[in-house]
Amino acid sequence: MNLAVPCDMVAAVTAAGASSRMGEPKALLAWGDGTVLSTILATLGRAGITESTVVAGAYSDAIAAEATRVGTSAILNEDWQRGRFSSVRIAAKWAQQRSATLLLWPVDCPGVGEDTIRLLMQQARANPQANVVPRFSDRGGHPVVLGPATIDAIVNAGDDANLRDFLQSDSATRVDVQVADHAVVENINRPDDYETAKRERARGS
Repeated sequence: MNLAVPCDMVAAVTAAGASSRMGEPKALLAWGDGTVLSTILATLGRAGITESTVVAGAYSDAIAAEATRVGTSAILNEDWQRGRFSSVRIAAKWAQQRSATLLLWPVDCPGVGEDTIRLLMQQARANPQANVVPRFSDRGGHPVVLGPATIDAIVNAGDDANLRDFLQSDSATRVDVQVADHAVVENINRPDDYETAKRERARGS
């Protein structure tokens, strides 16, 4: 089975929020042998994605420093207070400039495994115009792969848009990928979420 990553795919980690419920930046939380951000970027690298970036906002200096430490660029979202979609749009524009499909990975779910990423890549390779979404049981999750038409639509959308609407749009092909990786539906927002996710990771390691 050929699981090679399409050569025209890039990845962006969205990490611009204030992490108010967590009380500290989620991207910089300890995770495994590094941080949440370094773990996500390492997973992407092992899966074969050679160009990644991080969209930073509220803690831009610290997150950019961590991105630089692990050899990745950071993009500043000066309008991060407008909400998550403002970061999605920045990531989409970055991918559009590279004429690439986009793997979009929110910082909230760092435990997603390399095998899951490779499955998403495989489906993106087979369906280059489609949006690719992982599913655990009956729930859709993240990260997702955005096809070129969806990237263009997001770049031209207003601030009140929602990524979910683009993934469910009748005008875009969507491929759902069933995975055995519970981490695709994790959402680390509060300290108790973080502790639960770390316990799940320890059990799975």
